[in-house]
Amino acid sequence: MIKVTSASNKTDFYLNHKKFESIKIIDKNIHITLDNGNTYIVSNTIDEIQSRIINIESATIHTAIVNKNDEEEVVK
Repeated sequence: MIKVTSASNKTDFYLNHKKFESIKIIDKNIHITLDNGNTYIVSNTIDEIQSRIINIESATIHTAIVNKNDEEEVVK
């Protein structure tokens, strides 16, 4: 889940980035469409959204590697 900011009322909320179907720039606003058809208009930039997705996915991969290494040490 990544935090985004509503373009209309500037409140923060979270979206599941794994459910993104498309991200479009329309009239200088970012429109995120989920796989269920819901569309959200956010004030974040494409770069901010991309960076947040990369950060969360990198953390997930790192955690999986650390956990796997811990399991291997227990087996030895």
